Amino acid sequence: MKRVRSIITSVVRYRWLTVLLALALVLGGLTSVTAYDQQSNSDSVYKLTVSGDKSVIAVAYYEDSRVDLFDNQTGDYIRSVDPGPSVPAWIALSPNGDRLAYSASNGNLVVANTTSGSRNRLLGEGVIQIGALAWSPVRDEIAVAIGSGITVISSTTGETIHQILDPTHRGMIVGLEWSPDGQRLLSNFYTSQLILSETDKRQLQIWDLSSEEMFLSTPILTIVDRGGGGTAWSPDGTQIALTEDGSLAIFNLVTETFVAELPTNDHLLTDVAWSPDGSKLATGGQVIRIWNSADWQIAREILNDKVAVYVQWSQDGRHVSYDGLDGLHRDEALVPDSALTGTPMANLVDATPSIEGIQPPLDEMPVQPDSAIEYISWNHTGTLLAVVTDDLVTVFDGQSQQQVWEYAVDDYRPQISWNPQVPTQLAVAGYESGVEVWDVQTGALVLALETASWLQDVAYSPDGSRIATAHGLGTPDFAAMVQVWNALNGQLITETRSRSRYIASLTWSPIGDRIAGIAGDFNQAIVWNAATGEDIAAFPRYDEDNPESVWQVRWSPQGNRIVTYGDNVGFSLWDADTYELQTTFSLADSGNDMEFNTAGDLLAVAGIFSVHVIEVATGTVITEQMMPEQIESIAWHPDRNTLSVGGLVPLAEVEVDWPTPTPTPAP
Repeated sequence: MKRVRSIITSVVRYRWLTVLLALALVLGGLTSVTAYDQQSNSDSVYKLTVSGDKSVIAVAYYEDSRVDLFDNQTGDYIRSVDPGPSVPAWIALSPNGDRLAYSASNGNLVVANTTSGSRNRLLGEGVIQIGALAWSPVRDEIAVAIGSGITVISSTTGETIHQILDPTHRGMIVGLEWSPDGQRLLSNFYTSQLILSETDKRQLQIWDLSSEEMFLSTPILTIVDRGGGGTAWSPDGTQIALTEDGSLAIFNLVTETFVAELPTNDHLLTDVAWSPDGSKLATGGQVIRIWNSADWQIAREILNDKVAVYVQWSQDGRHVSYDGLDGLHRDEALVPDSALTGTPMANLVDATPSIEGIQPPLDEMPVQPDSAIEYISWNHTGTLLAVVTDDLVTVFDGQSQQQVWEYAVDDYRPQISWNPQVPTQLAVAGYESGVEVWDVQTGALVLALETASWLQDVAYSPDGSRIATAHGLGTPDFAAMVQVWNALNGQLITETRSRSRYIASLTWSPIGDRIAGIAGDFNQAIVWNAATGEDIAAFPRYDEDNPESVWQVRWSPQGNRIVTYGDNVGFSLWDADTYELQTTFSLADSGNDMEFNTAGDLLAVAGIFSVHVIEVATGTVITEQMMPEQIESIAWHPDRNTLSVGGLVPLAEVEVDWPTPTPTPAP
C-alpha cells in the first residue's frame, strides 16, 4: 500500500518545497565546514537571504520564529530579530541589511528595523496569500507575490508603486529576483493545473520597473516552459542562471538564447547563486557544486549533511554559505588565494571528491523499469514483485527477475495490493477508474469494483475476503470515505464517511477486525471497525495550533503495535489495543516509505537517499545503507533478509544482517 503525503504530489525540484535530507557521510579529504554560531543544534534552516550589498545574511528556522543575522564576510553573529507571535514565511533584507521584511503567518507584510526592533506593517487587512518577497538591491522598494500577481511597494510608506498581473496566469509566483541595477524584475511562475498546456504551466518573465506606469501586464521577455526552480541574475545583468529537473541552464539576455544546458545526476538540484565577480556559480542540492562560468565545468563539489536548498556567496567571493541540519553552514577557505589571481579553480582542487559511506545498491535487477519507480510490493510467497511507475504496473518473476505481466492504467497514480491468499492476484486501483483485480499469471480480469472517485489507496484484508479503498475530496459531499468490498462478488459491505477531506495509507490488523488509515487534514491515524465502519480511535491528539505532520501508518504483523510516521514528529509506536503511545524515535533522514518484516521485529525505512532497518523493541538502527539516488519505496522479501528498493535509484536488493527468527511452534 503506497503512502501518500498529500493529494498534491510533492515535486522536489521546485525551490519553494524545502526538502530535508540527512546523509551520514564521512567527509574524507574534503574542505572543512563550520556551522555559524548562535544557532540551536536542532535548528534546520527554512529560509536564507542576503542584503543587496551582500554584507548581511539572514536565516529563518523551522523550529523557531526568530531570524538570525550574520556578517556575510566573516560569518560572525550580529543579532536576532524576533518577528513576534507570527512565524515568517518569506524573508528579505534591505540593500544594506539594516531592515528585514517578512511575510507573517497571519497574512501581514512587516518591515522590522534590525537594530531597534521597531516594526512597520506594510500589507495586511485581508491580504492572506503573500508569497515570495524580494527587496530591490539599490532602492527602498519591495516586490511581493500575491497569488499570480506582483505588487511593488515602498518599504517605508507601503505605497503601491507597481501592480503587475499577467491575465493569462492561473497559478502562483514562486520566486522573484531583482536585476543588479534594480531596473528589472524576474518572476518565476508555476502552476500544476491540468487544463493548461505544458508550456503554460511554468514561465520566467522579466518586467521593466523603470517605467512610471503603475499597472503592468506585458513583460519585456517571457521564457516559456522554463522555471519553477532556482534563479539568479549574473552581476552584470546580462545572463540568468536557473536550475530545474536536475540541470543548470544559462540564458543570455542579449541574444535571448540558452548558451548552456548542464545536466547533473542530482535530481534535487535547488538554488543557484553567482559569485560577486561573475566568474563562478554555486548550486545547491545533494552536493554543493562550484562551476566556472568561463567553460561551465564543475570546479569543486562539497558534501553536506542534507540537501542544500539555499546557497549564497560572501562579499569577496571566497566562501559559500548554505543550509545544514544544525543551522547555517559555510565552508572554510573555499577559494584559495591563488584563485583570485586568475589560476583556474579546476587546477587547484579535486573536482571529484571521494564520498565514503555512499555505496551503490546491491544486486541490481537485470531488467529495469523505463521510468522512476513509485512503489514496489512482493506477493506473500515472494515469487512475484510488482512495480508501479507513473501509470504503469509491471510484475517481475522473483526468481528469474524477468517481466511476466504489464498493465497500463488509464488514470493517475495507480495503487496496488496483492491478494494474501491467491499469490497471482493483484488489485490495481486508478485515481478515478475504480479497482480491478487481475490474475497476472493468466492475464484474466478477476473482479472490477466501481468505487468512489479520488481513490487514494487500496488494501486486501489478511484473509483475502475483502478489499478496502480510501478516497479523497472528490466524493459528492467533499468528505473522504473508506469503502470495504466483498472480494469475491464485488458487493459493497460498508462505507464510512470521514470529517477529513482525504484518507490514505490504509493498513489492516492481522486478524482483519480493524482498519487504520491517515486522515490527511487532521494529521491523525484513524482506526475503524472493519465490520461496521465505526470510528474506534484517532491518534495523536489533534492540536489545531500545533498540528503534527503524520502521513504514514503500518500495523505490525503480530497485531500488538501500530507505527505512525511524520516529518516533524518522527516515528511513534502505539499500543494497538489501548492506542496509547509506547515510544518514539527518529532518524536524521526523512521517511518516504516504511514496512515491517514478516516477523514484526524489524522496521525498514526508506529515507530519501538511505535505507534504515530498525529493531522495533529498542529503536536501534541495525543497518544503514546509503544510495546514490532518491528512494521512493521499499519491500521486504517474505522469506529472506533482503529489502527491495526502488525510486530514481535502480530496482535492487539490499542484504540485511539480522538473524532469521525461528518460528514459534503452534500450541
